[in-house]
Amino acid sequence: MRVSLAWLAEWVDLPASPEELEERLTLGGIEIEDVLRSGPDLTPIRVGHVVERIQHPNADRLSVCRVDLGDGAEPVQIVCGAPNVAAGQRVAVATPGTVLPDGTKLKRSKIRGERSEGMICSARELGLGDDHDGILVLDPAATPGAPLDQVLRVGDRILDVEITPNRGDWASMLGIAREVRAHFPGPLRVPETRVTECGRPCADQISVAIAAPEACSRYVARVVRNVDPEAATPDWMKRHLEAAGLRSLGLVVDVTNFVLLEFGQPLHAFDLETLRGGCIRVRRAREGEKLVTLDGQARELSVEDLVIADSDRAIAIAGVMGGADTEVRSETRQVLIESAHFAAASVRTTARRLALHSEASYRFERGVDPTALERAADRAARLLAELGGGEVSPGRVEANGRPVERVEHVALVPERCNRMLGTQLSIAEMASLLERADFAVVESGEESIRCAVPSYRNDISIPVDLIEEVARLYGYDRLETTLPEGPVSRVVVPPARVLEEQVRDCLAACGLTELMHFPSASTEDLAHLRWPEDAVQRRPVRIANPLSQRDSELRTSLLPRLLRSAAYNRARQVDAVRVFELGAVFFAQGPGELPLEPLTLGIVLTRGELRGLWESAALPPLFFELKGIAERLIADLDMGLELQRTDALPYLHPGAGLELRWAGRLLGGVGELHPEAAKAFDLDVPCAVMELDLGPLIGNSPHPKPMLQVSPYPAVRRDIAVLLDRDQPAGVVLDAVRAVGGSNLSELEIFDRFEGSGIPAGKVSLAFRMIFQHAERTLTDKEVSKATDKVRVMLERRFGGELR
Repeated sequence: MRVSLAWLAEWVDLPASPEELEERLTLGGIEIEDVLRSGPDLTPIRVGHVVERIQHPNADRLSVCRVDLGDGAEPVQIVCGAPNVAAGQRVAVATPGTVLPDGTKLKRSKIRGERSEGMICSARELGLGDDHDGILVLDPAATPGAPLDQVLRVGDRILDVEITPNRGDWASMLGIAREVRAHFPGPLRVPETRVTECGRPCADQISVAIAAPEACSRYVARVVRNVDPEAATPDWMKRHLEAAGLRSLGLVVDVTNFVLLEFGQPLHAFDLETLRGGCIRVRRAREGEKLVTLDGQARELSVEDLVIADSDRAIAIAGVMGGADTEVRSETRQVLIESAHFAAASVRTTARRLALHSEASYRFERGVDPTALERAADRAARLLAELGGGEVSPGRVEANGRPVERVEHVALVPERCNRMLGTQLSIAEMASLLERADFAVVESGEESIRCAVPSYRNDISIPVDLIEEVARLYGYDRLETTLPEGPVSRVVVPPARVLEEQVRDCLAACGLTELMHFPSASTEDLAHLRWPEDAVQRRPVRIANPLSQRDSELRTSLLPRLLRSAAYNRARQVDAVRVFELGAVFFAQGPGELPLEPLTLGIVLTRGELRGLWESAALPPLFFELKGIAERLIADLDMGLELQRTDALPYLHPGAGLELRWAGRLLGGVGELHPEAAKAFDLDVPCAVMELDLGPLIGNSPHPKPMLQVSPYPAVRRDIAVLLDRDQPAGVVLDAVRAVGGSNLSELEIFDRFEGSGIPAGKVSLAFRMIFQHAERTLTDKEVSKATDKVRVMLERRFGGELR
């Protein structure tokens, strides 16, 4: 929006310095994007003081002047041909390099043998008129060296301002004038709106009805008859419209635009004689209804669009643009003035759908004063009567829809205001600031200040809004910088967060990437995991308003989404997927009960057939890679989780599955994905999965392990190969070896497994590598041999092992 300071000065007293006004408006929240001038740019021209004037030695009509330009240097010499130049004058000087308003660029020159260091300008050379008989003589009080635009206020200074969406009241001269008065107290001069009426009553000529009361709270119509079609828009109104960026389109349209700029209330003028049935109906558009708007475009309307109609057809899009059939033309004499209040959401929706934005929609979208309809209609009728000779019909025709809901009173707590702003304002000072912004104080006390909210301030609804008003008017620049004070309490990290971070750190160290999905799933995907019909995983919680019909339930497992992501990447040539997800799953409870939401971990690994340069041609099964990750996680959590072989989990491959148990309770599984499940999820590469219920583990994390210094002493390695029953779980054997190996056993691993030739049927050879190391000294052979002997004896007695 463009604000003419010359026009604004008609409404309110402005400060002497435009820069001060612009600074206060900016600090008050009005963003000034640019400052425009309607006249010539006089900034490059400087004020000069003619110190001396002598006759030119070689020309009778020329003078040689010495001019002080206020820069502390010696006066410059300028040859001047004006007859009225004299010593002691303040004049306008253009120095070499200056571009005059007509485009002339000055250069140093010699005139009749005398050098000239610039030009003493006339009014015509400055673009200020046609007078070229003599130079322009300035006020003797003008300061030499000052830019000329600070001495001569020519043209109009126009502020191009950006209005925030919550301040529709600023989209008018009245709104800006109120803001100026709030910062620079003074009288507010509102234009006269009273009209002289005569002739037939308005109600005898038109009727108004609202069929969409939720979208139009009020409609006011005025009739002005016998407007002179030859009446022209006066120059003063044209200047104001042009300063605001609008062009003159004829008296009637110019008046409605002028009043819109004055009061911020959009108006529309209909040619009364083109209306059918003598009525106005505010309704929704009919299916397939079309309207040719003022821009000549045929618009197909939606049943959601609000229109203004007569008895037969739509004649305008409410709050956006009028129709061509009823527009005011050069021969129009009978005028119907519309002043209405339309719902912001309705106007915004229609304007965006049609990509049709106007000065009216700009204001309706931000909100207009619902109590100012009569004022705007009366002002337009008065101007048409004064400027166009029209006769204003007595009375107005009005119709009401659903009243606009607004907050009428808001209370401000002074103590809270000072605490939030870091100020020490008194109650009286706060009340004074609010009253400057038209917030009438209806009740004031030590505890609160209760204020009436102006009808045009639809952005005020809660006490904090009043605190913002106090800050704006007091001045953000005056608020002192203070550090916030408050007790610092010990932060206790929730146990669930501690566990989540432990799991994330471990899996990230294993090279996995975390994914996050919407917590929804489909019944079909849960069935793909082969859960039986009576399993809790097959009884999900349905979503009342799902994003898609396919994913219409809350997930009971993290695996379906992870597997879908793996298949998505596989379809895009990403074979090796190593991902995990941490999040809640949802298990339905009884009617009326909230579902259980245990924290769960899901992991999916896939591997393609392509091999890198340094990869072995025969990689170990993917099951063992995931098993290693699970063992790493078990060791990091140190909560007693155990891995046990199982064939009971339906989504795991028979013979390649493990259960995760804690305190005898089944918490999840690890293994290769069942072939049927892999086929259902379109995975044709090896895939291993893991799911773990972390809920029971929350809060059971042991104390952090102390950091151990790396031993500088040599390690001793001992290898043992033993024959064991083929069905004997190797993990149980490893646990037993650790238990008897002693405190010096620092590492233990199985490095070989063999069965076949030379190995009895039903037996398997396992080779263990034991590494012994002490933190403070070198171990002796006797100590290592003693520990190794204990391991041999234990293997023979407990597992029936035969040493090889």
